[in-house]
Amino acid sequence: MRFIYRKILVLQAGSYRTKKEESKVKGFRKLLVGLLLGLVLAALLAGAAGCGPSGPKEIVVADIEDLSGPGAGWGKLGKVAVDITVGDINAAGGITVGGDKYTLRAINYDHQYDPGIGATVARKAIYDDKVKAILSWDRPIIDAYYDLAAQQKVTIIGMVSTGELGAKYPWLFNAFYRRADMLAVLYDYLGQKQPGAKVSGAYYDDEEAYETNTMRQQFASKAGLQDLGSTYFAGDTTDFYPVLTTILAKKPEIIDISGVTGETLGLLVKQARELGYKGAFAYAGTPGLDEAAGIAGWNALEGYLGAGEFTEFPTAVGKSFMTRYSAATGGDQSPWPAYWYDSLWLLKLAFEKANSLDMEKVNKAMETIAYEGTKGTIRYGGEATMGLSRQMIEQVPVIEVKGGKRVQVYLAVPKGAK
Repeated sequence: MRFIYRKILVLQAGSYRTKKEESKVKGFRKLLVGLLLGLVLAALLAGAAGCGPSGPKEIVVADIEDLSGPGAGWGKLGKVAVDITVGDINAAGGITVGGDKYTLRAINYDHQYDPGIGATVARKAIYDDKVKAILSWDRPIIDAYYDLAAQQKVTIIGMVSTGELGAKYPWLFNAFYRRADMLAVLYDYLGQKQPGAKVSGAYYDDEEAYETNTMRQQFASKAGLQDLGSTYFAGDTTDFYPVLTTILAKKPEIIDISGVTGETLGLLVKQARELGYKGAFAYAGTPGLDEAAGIAGWNALEGYLGAGEFTEFPTAVGKSFMTRYSAATGGDQSPWPAYWYDSLWLLKLAFEKANSLDMEKVNKAMETIAYEGTKGTIRYGGEATMGLSRQMIEQVPVIEVKGGKRVQVYLAVPKGAK
């Protein structure tokens, strides 16, 4: 622009212009006018765009699961459940806060069952993608980024069965049963079904498994069962014959394998049956029985006892979810992904009750609401024992595999749940 003005001034400085010079002046004037008009038009268009709609408002959550590591069988099923839930919430009008409508969006991240990778993707979710909440499992993964999430006021909705909750971890809501609660109900039933039975444990070699084994021994003792000790193995083990040979030498009637993946469960059961084991397998949690059955076969799983799995959903919400979830996963019947469904609906309702995007206010609201979900009335409780309502409260079912099907054989509320 300065070049154009300078050229015009130079041409106008003389008192006499030739026709050629006059033509140049007119040409530069036209160029200047054109440029100025262009700039004005661009400014007007930019202003109009700024005054128009800026696109739909979003509330973004992170879904941090294992999609490619040893727990990928779980993670891929969880992702399907999250996708279904987000679709249902948005179809119902999304989330209304302060009179504004927000679309819920979930971004998937792969923690590969590695706490270091989990911490890395959580940083991306929090700093780059500006998520308001994180859905994730299990405890070692969440512990790797909990402090960062709490510092940045990002709510974590986890599926954790061990470790502390409540006042010491105010930014963590647990959408799944505590393993202590599942073990209590499971061993209460085992004590009634097989009084005095001999029990061995077979677990991953990690801190969570050590905690599980300590609790198992306590509940087995209370139930009058005989403890034969536990054996531990690396998470990537596929040849269980040496481990099982040691365990079976003690002649157990029940082998507790709580905490292993569906793949590991399938391999353990298959190889144990091949070695002649006729007893039962017990599990406090939901390992992915369909995946295990794909490896060992349902006949090998006959007599398996598991706490935390529903055989069917008692509500219309649950039945609708399971129909669509099963179709999307090629027929999987694992009930645990429904916990993501219920927890995301509770989060939506908490945003709306708080009428705020301030997650401290949302957390406070989430402590007080109840929702008629996939398994009946769903809410967070545990304040009496934990200091804060951070544990999803509901009855714990026990199922047994009979004739290739899950059959519910017991149902009880965990002691101390309020």
